[in-house]
Amino acid sequence: MFSFGEPDAILDGFDRLVICARIADSRLYKCILIFKLVMSVAGLLLLYYEYHKKKKLQCIIHPNVLIILNCIRAFCAMLLITYIVIHGNDLYRYSKTVIIITERMNKAYVFAVLRMFASVATVGILISLAILAVEQILSTLSLSDYENVARPRFILFITMSLTIIASCIAFCLMFTDTAFNADQIISSTANSRNGLGYRLFLIFDLSLAFIVFCLCIIIKAWNTHLFINVRRKILCSAQQRHQLSIKFQINENLKIAKLFIPISFFTFLLYVINIFGTWAANQFIRDTVLRLCVNELVFLHSWSAHVFALCGLYQMGELPFIHSYTVRNGSEIVTMESTKQFHDRQKAMFEGPSDLPLLTHVPHTSLWPFPWICTFQQSRTQSPSTVQSFRV
Repeated sequence: MFSFGEPDAILDGFDRLVICARIADSRLYKCILIFKLVMSVAGLLLLYYEYHKKKKLQCIIHPNVLIILNCIRAFCAMLLITYIVIHGNDLYRYSKTVIIITERMNKAYVFAVLRMFASVATVGILISLAILAVEQILSTLSLSDYENVARPRFILFITMSLTIIASCIAFCLMFTDTAFNADQIISSTANSRNGLGYRLFLIFDLSLAFIVFCLCIIIKAWNTHLFINVRRKILCSAQQRHQLSIKFQINENLKIAKLFIPISFFTFLLYVINIFGTWAANQFIRDTVLRLCVNELVFLHSWSAHVFALCGLYQMGELPFIHSYTVRNGSEIVTMESTKQFHDRQKAMFEGPSDLPLLTHVPHTSLWPFPWICTFQQSRTQSPSTVQSFRV
């Protein structure tokens, strides 16, 4: 059973004053706060730099995907700004000169409001990633006509609605029994009254991050399989009528999957570090101040914003220390080439070798991962001379 920090239970009575004075004298705790404060500011700068570069390159992105990417950026910025306020407030409280030790404490409702903003941003990032995964699954199921289906307002409504619902549930789990007028030493969410609710919230975050990571891998493998089929011209007649649309959408799905596999993986990894680091600190560290320092140090889920920005910059080839500009995606290359060059490049990408043998007939049920996606039905009365040839 996991055991998380319960500061209001540990720091009762005279111990609260002693521990508060020890934290104020702890250079390690202040250094951790300064480090996390600097990292939060750096994350905001990275997000702005990534957004500026993406806008400058005028990348062609489907409206449904674009609105989800903007939601993730907004939630990442909200998360970083919240932690800048939290860490800045903590650093100020423990660095200022006071006459009475209790002046370093704040009311519990101050920390609850700040942490609730962080919880909303955290849930929003994970839900946006999950909706993006579902959106990519739908785009893979309808390759031929997905580029003509744009519902950004509906996507935004679903994202905001699910975020609000999940945030309300999180508030009920973590802050229902909080004594909001009580003085609190550290700006922690976990306490003796919400141990179970806090564990459920972390398990939900960890599980959702893992599910999104698995979905991203499945989407990439699925579209890679479709890419091979299209390259080998394993298409039924219904699909050949929309061959250009299918080629374009597969290419777009692969680019999105390559971008979000590392994002979802590192987001999941940060939650693993948070949960097991906190558990290990509470199990093996007896000194209260050192345990609080370690708990603060491993609380790194806000770095998912850094991961998002760095992965986006890497895909664009815009990281200052990376000169491999060949990783730029097709939508960016479109801004630097003519229409004819774009079609020639797409044709060269999907065309297979010219010396491949021809088959006179390939059953459509063996060509596509899901037979019901393909609407091709060959007529029984069709003569052999009219059967379309396929390359394999």
